[in-house]
Amino acid sequence: MNLHLKKFLQLLFYLILVAMIGLLMAFKQSPGKKNMNYHAVSIEFRTITQSIQVSGIIESENLITIRSKISGTLQHNELKEGTFIKKGQVLAKIHNPKILDDVLLNENNLQLAKLNVEDAKRNLTNGSTLYKLKSITTEEYIRLQTLYQKSKYELQHTEKSYEYALTDKNDLIIQAPFEGEIIQIIEDNGSDIVAGTKLFIIANMDVLTAKMAVDEQHASLIYEGQPVELKNNTTTETYIQSKIFSISQMIDNTDMKGILFLKCPYISHNQSDITLGSSINGNIIIQTKHSIPTLPLNAIWQTNGKKFVYLIQNNTINKKIVKTGIYNDENIEILSGIEQSDKVILIKNYKELISFYEDIN
Repeated sequence: MNLHLKKFLQLLFYLILVAMIGLLMAFKQSPGKKNMNYHAVSIEFRTITQSIQVSGIIESENLITIRSKISGTLQHNELKEGTFIKKGQVLAKIHNPKILDDVLLNENNLQLAKLNVEDAKRNLTNGSTLYKLKSITTEEYIRLQTLYQKSKYELQHTEKSYEYALTDKNDLIIQAPFEGEIIQIIEDNGSDIVAGTKLFIIANMDVLTAKMAVDEQHASLIYEGQPVELKNNTTTETYIQSKIFSISQMIDNTDMKGILFLKCPYISHNQSDITLGSSINGNIIIQTKHSIPTLPLNAIWQTNGKKFVYLIQNNTINKKIVKTGIYNDENIEILSGIEQSDKVILIKNYKELISFYEDIN
């Protein structure tokens, strides 16, 4: 091989090498030309409801302490804390033989008093006839009238005593005043109690609330009367519509600094399925906008506080800054930055994400 040919081949090799490097650099500077098979979306007009997701527990706004009205021995073998109870359900019985004896005694006294009234009335009727015939004296007739009035008074007194005895007998049976849940059993089965002893604490399940925590970041967005969607994690019910009726002050202690609590009425169609203290999720509705320009939320990228999208334009991937508004779990409002006709890249899976990163880097 002569010298000129050798130099020519070397020059050709260098030219080819430079061309390849140039092509490679150009290819890296225009990464969008590598793969243009990404899924693209355009602006769509939708209704968006923005909300804050919170969690909490179910409480009752009406706790009642059940007390004994009489003394005796408490009997409640099957009761357990957390048990759901129906209105009128027997919670316990009090064993007190003296009260049962008093009922029987007063019942006998009542029957006797009724017989005495009948006898006194019959004697007065006969005495009235005899008095008209002047067969008895005025004093005797007055005595018969007095005996009749006295028998009626004694009957009234005996009836009252019998009513009191029946009341005491009824108080031997302790019933639930409303539908609810037993929160606490204060006295054990077999305990000797006196009148006024605290026996149980019961929560009224007709007056339930959802107590939820909100962090300091979202506290300024919360107000009374604000709509809330509630869902109990222990039931199969869909979201229940409610409203905030109570907001606490911001807590400033070490454990829960920057937290406030809010309460909402919780009305379920299946109250018997609910346990006090069970967890609940809530969506606090911040605002709703109708027919606004939106993109899927995962089409938006963010770096250093700036939001942007990647557009496919002229077979090239271009980055475009956008200004956004409200959002939900799926979509976000687009205020400015792109046109309705623009094609925005939407990464659908992890494989596409890896490929996309290779294309733009």
